[in-house]
Formats: sequence, C-alpha cells, structure tokens
Amino acid sequence: MQNPFFRGVIAAMLTPRGRDGRVDLGALERNIEFVLERGVAGVTIGGATGEYPSLTLAERRQIAARARHILGGRGRLICGAGAAALAESLAIAAHAAEVGADAVLLPPPHFFPYTIEDLEAFYRTAAGEIRLPILIYNVPAFTAAVPPALALRLVSGCPRIAGVKDSSGSLETLAALTRRFPDGAARIVGNDAALEAALAAGCCDAVVSGVAGVLPELVVAVWTNRSPVAGRRLAEFIDRIDAFPVPWGLKLAAELRALFEAWFPLPVSATRAREIAGFREWFPGWWAQTAAELALPAEPLKVS
Repeated sequence: MQNPFFRGVIAAMLTPRGRDGRVDLGALERNIEFVLERGVAGVTIGGATGEYPSLTLAERRQIAARARHILGGRGRLICGAGAAALAESLAIAAHAAEVGADAVLLPPPHFFPYTIEDLEAFYRTAAGEIRLPILIYNVPAFTAAVPPALALRLVSGCPRIAGVKDSSGSLETLAALTRRFPDGAARIVGNDAALEAALAAGCCDAVVSGVAGVLPELVVAVWTNRSPVAGRRLAEFIDRIDAFPVPWGLKLAAELRALFEAWFPLPVSATRAREIAGFREWFPGWWAQTAAELALPAEPLKVS
C-alpha cells in the first residue's frame, strides 16, 4: 500500500456565510487563495471545521465544485462526506468524485450512538461504493470513536480505505498504522494540539489543520521548520480558541485577518459576547508578536 497523495499541511476550511446565512463562495475563494499563497499543500472542505452537519447537499456540491476550480492543480482537495446516514454520505462522495476531488474524509454517522460492529459495517459498505480513496475520520468529540483495532482492520481489508485522519488528540492509531503499514497507509493528524508530538514520533504524513485555514504561516512553520517558537505560539492560540464552540474562535481569527466576517449559528449570549470582545482585543497584538518572531511579512488586520 502506497500513499502518494497526502503530504504536508492541508488546511481545513471554514464555511463562510454572509449575514443572511447563505454560503459566501466568494469569501471561500479568497480564503483558499490566501492559504495556498502561504504554503499549504491542499484543502479539506466539509469537515468539522466546516460545520458539516449544517450544510445541505446543495451547499456541499457548490463548495466542492468551487474549491476544485480554485485549486486547479495547485493542491489536493479532500471532501468531507459526513452525514447521519450512509445514503447521504454516498451522495456527497459521488459528487466529490465528479468534480475531481482527491479523497473523501468519512466520519462515522453522527448523532446516534453506534457499536463497533455498526461502524465496521458502515465503512465496509461505503468502501464498496465510493470511487475515491477514503480517509477514516476519527473525530470522537462529535461522533462514535473508531478504535485503533477497527481502523487497522479496515485499512487492511478495504483497498479503497487509504488511511486515517485522527482528530482524537491521541497518537495511538497513527502509531499503530506506522507499525502495521510501514510502506504507506495515510497517517494524518487531525488535531492541531497533537501535531508537534506526531512529528517528533514520526507517525504522520500530513496534518489536516483548522488553524491552517486562518493562520497557515504558523502551522507551516511548525511542519516545515519544526520551529519551537511556532509550536509555542500554536499552543497559545489553541488554548485561546478552546474557550469557544468549534469553530467560533477560528471564525473570529478569519474576520480579524480580513478574510470574511464571523457568522455564528446561535444567538450570542452576554457572556459569549464578552469572550468575543476579549478575543478581538487579544488577537491583533498576539499575532503581531507571533509574526515578528517568525519573521513573517507584516499585514494589516481588520480593526473592530
């Protein structure tokens, strides 16, 4: 099993929406151009960072087609195919294949609890139907967990399953893939907080990073230079955004970098409004210091 597709930093993209709640494809295009210019190897759409449970099938198709068009041959496109039922995941994956995506990111079905046997049946059936390479998406904060033993069985027994994007924060599955498939099952870190440890352990080929969607320079510096300064700054940023629901903190950073206006799916409480105001006050100075330490070009930030 060889893994020629997945290398380096892949930005997990937010789903920009306007004040009317509609997907802003123009903002998505600007955001993708922004991360490509700063050294990412590709993008993922429709993952947890993209708030996939709130996306309609039509929106997913629009986003996938636009992302492939923007990328051209400049980077890989991984399309999330998460859904509550297999039929919807298959429909998303079929369209991803039509637009020329490079792989499908497939989490377990969300909301209801499922057993390991249920998950195995789900992935084996999906692998028989989907035409693209499949990355198992282990994201236990939001769906049933895919334990290492099951991931190994699926990668071994289903040729279409190329590897795992693990967002658990644990390196257990990635380390097990490294031992079992030294010649190339895709080993992808999906939790920014685990990136430095995965690099040190030599158990990852790529990172699919939500932070890279808004601060690509920072994650590229961790990946490419193994920069301890970048690693420290990444940890600081993650600690700050962990106070918010996923991916609200990333949206605020996107707004402050003038990518698009932050839009939230829920009313903002008084407490949350104070936290948002605190982030908006903190981020410009923190990013200016980070950019100076990493010798990045100075760029204007949006003033709230």
